[in-house]
Amino acid sequence: LEIVLQIDELIFAALGSWRLKRLVGATALPACVPSYAVLAPPVLGAFAFVAALLVAHVQPQRELFVKARDALCAGELDFIYASDAAGIVAWAHTPGARVDRLEERNFPDGGGAGADLTMDDNMDWSFREWTVQTVLRQLGRDHFIGVDAAGNATCYDACYLWDEATGATLGSNPAAPACCLATKTRLPVAAGGSWSVAQQKQRSVEDAVVTWNSGCEDTLDLQFELDLQIRGAVGDAVSRDACGGSCPPSKPFCDATTKSCIAPSCSDVARYCHDNDDIGLRARLFCPRTCGCDDPRSSLVLANPNQGCGRNCMRAGGYMARLQDTPCEDVEYNDTAYNAYLDNWERVGWTWPQDFAASAVSLSLQLRWGCWVLPWLELGPTNLCVEGGANWPIRPLSYFCPATCGCRAGDPHCPL
Repeated sequence: LEIVLQIDELIFAALGSWRLKRLVGATALPACVPSYAVLAPPVLGAFAFVAALLVAHVQPQRELFVKARDALCAGELDFIYASDAAGIVAWAHTPGARVDRLEERNFPDGGGAGADLTMDDNMDWSFREWTVQTVLRQLGRDHFIGVDAAGNATCYDACYLWDEATGATLGSNPAAPACCLATKTRLPVAAGGSWSVAQQKQRSVEDAVVTWNSGCEDTLDLQFELDLQIRGAVGDAVSRDACGGSCPPSKPFCDATTKSCIAPSCSDVARYCHDNDDIGLRARLFCPRTCGCDDPRSSLVLANPNQGCGRNCMRAGGYMARLQDTPCEDVEYNDTAYNAYLDNWERVGWTWPQDFAASAVSLSLQLRWGCWVLPWLELGPTNLCVEGGANWPIRPLSYFCPATCGCRAGDPHCPL
């Protein structure tokens, strides 16, 4: 205000006429110095107004800006993450990240980094979101992996349950600190090499089967180093609405029947084996034996490698033994296993795009007459007897119709 008044005086002195200056000078009022009694009320009122303004508006705005700063800039920033086709989430620090120290302000509220969360906490997050939240809180930095520079013990020692007699792991500790989730899902590098986030993102279903279940085992039932990640991937594939919208990492699967969060087993996901969606794919990938991937004449239609049934299932001892016992002759039209297969074919077919669904369901109905109708169907270039011979991702019919399909000893998907 003082600057404005001085500029006004300069302009008046430079541009004002002498008559105007004389008139203003003649009408100027004498200076008046008010007393303290007169000044005190308005001055105190002004101070009170400013103080109220600070408390009511400025301070809340400042706190909001601090929260926004911590939400955007505090905690771990130098990382990327991704999930593969199996739903397994992993992350890594970006090149140049300082992982040997902790940032002073931590996500989400600026507090110091600490392993205060546990796997039993229900925070209204999915398993994938849980992983990212722990990383943002710096729980994936070196401080929480072993022993810090001061020699203080860190949380990773409590990640597993141990057999005291043998020293072998008994699986993940359900009450472990949340930093275990960050360290167990951490990859060495962001890009380059087979264990990188870039490769994680590009990993197909077939590659995921080789990585996470190369032995065609029901890995969801196993207690081992990867059980936490596998259960989380399965849990993220189902709705959690029946359980209030969320489940803790130690029990990531919402059982819609009991409306409770559980650590899933293959018996809990068996009802999804024939589904053409994420939970169906992960059920077959992590529970191939329960779903029938290792049974040549199971009712499983979606049994190809790109549907979660690994090629190693066709090399497993149980599969080879069943194939050895399978006669090289067509089943009867009323064979139980054959009709169960066609039932699932029709059920899955309705989940495909309309044009594919109509032709697939129509074909399954014609096949109810038996294997003998195959040569009479107008299929064009489609060959239902070999893997990948049709537009639909289905198990070849050669398991049920080896004679009509022209099977010879040693042919893929044929009796031995």
